[in-house]
Amino acid sequence: MSIIAGGESGVFDIDAFFLGLGVYDPDNQMVMKVWDSGNIRNALPSTMQEFEVTTGLAVAATNEIVPGQLLFAMHLQHAPGLVQSTRKFAWIEQAGIARPSSRLVRGTYYRAPGQATLPNAYPLAQLAMSTNGIPWHGLHLEQVPS
Repeated sequence: MSIIAGGESGVFDIDAFFLGLGVYDPDNQMVMKVWDSGNIRNALPSTMQEFEVTTGLAVAATNEIVPGQLLFAMHLQHAPGLVQSTRKFAWIEQAGIARPSSRLVRGTYYRAPGQATLPNAYPLAQLAMSTNGIPWHGLHLEQVPS
């Protein structure tokens, strides 16, 4: 998984930074976590640049990811102090245009406030939809030979 991220934006650094990958399970309408980077705060670059983390996932290896699934790139930062701010993260602003209500995914990104870690499962209906920007994540998966 790739992101564009950089150093802290204040004097005090964040406490933790996690990346994850979730897949939507239509049977229970949950976003299920299939991969978690653990705390990679100390591995992040000190300036804005592309940063890659190996997931160890492969298409159809253990059915963690199969063609046609809806994937959710996940990231979580802890900056609990009054003078702490989160690290910069690449995204582009947009005009707040939501997709029609007939679509399963209407927002450009979703938030799950108050999490201490990336949740193993989260109901899609309880995620807070946002439409004011598009975060940048890259994902590369390789087909596993059968």
